Amino acid sequence: MELLDFTILVLSFIIVVFLGLLLFIRPSRAVLVAALLGGLVMAVINVLVDLVAYLAHFWHYTFTAPKPTQQFPLNIRPQDYYNLITHFPVTFYVSSALVFGALVYLLIWRFEAGPKAWFAKVLLYGVPLFCILRDIYGASTHTAYLTWENTGGIVLTVLFWPVAFFTGYALFKKLAPSYSEVEAQRQEEEEHTNSLKAASSKQ
Repeated sequence: MELLDFTILVLSFIIVVFLGLLLFIRPSRAVLVAALLGGLVMAVINVLVDLVAYLAHFWHYTFTAPKPTQQFPLNIRPQDYYNLITHFPVTFYVSSALVFGALVYLLIWRFEAGPKAWFAKVLLYGVPLFCILRDIYGASTHTAYLTWENTGGIVLTVLFWPVAFFTGYALFKKLAPSYSEVEAQRQEEEEHTNSLKAASSKQ
């Protein structure tokens, strides 16, 4: 699949699902911004790791080349576009930042306190492990866009995902108020609003 098709079909679906889950998680603005910043940090680390992997010949990305007649914004030549996405697939960074970064951080935040705290722990330790196993399996079976050029790709993959995921999560935890704090603030605002409505109705 060409990356442009992936962007239109998959990334648009991811964004819709992300926005839909926000209605369930109900993060405050501060929590949402913290989650997006944590995902952004994870994506930046991903870009840097891909740059190291490219220079060290650890791996590269393989996509279907666009047709020479295909038009791109800003009059970008199809070959220049293909060279860029082969080394730095921006769409992958956005989807990883939203799904394995921001969304996972928000779900951990939502469930880390309470009877379903086990689910938050599963996400906290299971997501980076899943990403490692997914990349190793995809590259070894040639079923992914990622192609390893030597065994250094395995070592870098095992190191990359925990560093990227937990660095983003550390920033999220530092910036985001806890779920109990957000709920307490919401309750205070609701009580204040109800008291104002009751006072206005008596007049």
